[in-house]
Amino acid sequence: MSRVAKQCAQTVFSPEQMLLPLFSEIIQKIEVKAVIKEAVKASRVGRPVKVEVDESEVAQWDDIHIERLHLYLLDESFSVAGTPRTSPDVRDEIISWVLEKSRPGAMPAPCSFEACCVFAGYDAEELRALFISEMSLRGYMTA
Repeated sequence: MSRVAKQCAQTVFSPEQMLLPLFSEIIQKIEVKAVIKEAVKASRVGRPVKVEVDESEVAQWDDIHIERLHLYLLDESFSVAGTPRTSPDVRDEIISWVLEKSRPGAMPAPCSFEACCVFAGYDAEELRALFISEMSLRGYMTA
């Protein structure tokens, strides 16, 4: 088993490690959406609309949140793709995500497979080859 495969096998993130720091941000976004929805309703009936947002209360993403998001996306995608219960459409979407390559010399797109590999410290080509091999062994794709 290669170094990357061993690292992938050992990489397990608990919800506390990955999601709890993001919950407050999600809740704030929901609250902002509720304010916007109320403002739209008010404008439809001709009521004046006044929306105030305290910038100091808006959650900011820092480097660790961005890194955790990329690591979680990579881990969850591999987990979902390898599960027999996963629908073929979802699995095909994950396979396409893994197979999509950046233009040579270009920075990988945010949340792309290659960006996730950069944050995780993996070689994207090596991990892609392992993924294809594993999906082929499981009968989910042809190599």
